Amino acid sequence: MQLLQDRNRISHTHSEETAEEILTSINQHYLTLFKDIGRRMLPVKQKAWQH
Repeated sequence: MQLLQDRNRISHTHSEETAEEILTSINQHYLTLFKDIGRRMLPVKQKAWQH
């Protein structure tokens, strides 16, 4: 839920301070999650390309 809230905040802000807060949040929380999803999806992608 926080990811969606951050996404909405960043798309409607012109505040550098808010953008920096969201960037920090991405680096501290979301980036690791997205990398994990990517690692988990790689075998699925590779299997799909084999067929």
